[in-house]
Amino acid sequence: MDGTLYYALDHFLGQMDRFSADESAIKKRIFPSTAKKNQQKEVRSHYDIGNGFYKLWLDETTSYSYGYFQHEDDSLYQAQVNKVEHILKKLCLKEGMSLLDIGSGWGFLLIEAAKKYGVHGMGITLSEEQYREFHRRIAENT
Repeated sequence: MDGTLYYALDHFLGQMDRFSADESAIKKRIFPSTAKKNQQKEVRSHYDIGNGFYKLWLDETTSYSYGYFQHEDDSLYQAQVNKVEHILKKLCLKEGMSLLDIGSGWGFLLIEAAKKYGVHGMGITLSEEQYREFHRRIAENT
């Protein structure tokens, strides 16, 4: 069936009186708990399945976010490097500054900041797997 998103939403919302729903379950999905215990459980269920899994399909930076493709032929690795360089440049970092990365993942941004700008970094993650890999990378780069 062809149509627009507006048509689909209009049709669905027009049928809402035909559905029954557990409102408390819906609220839990829309407004999940922000308690540290629940966040840690969510993060660990997603990231603590083994770093090997992520290495299968992510580049060497193990960056699990968008890339910045400056050129049509940029590889995924180059796009991740471009992104980190762009972010670090915008921060106007100077040697001796401190940088906090909340949700630091496997640490590529902080390691690059320390190497290129001489900053002191601290990364925070709720994932044990990311934490171990980050520390391995730090040891490898010092």
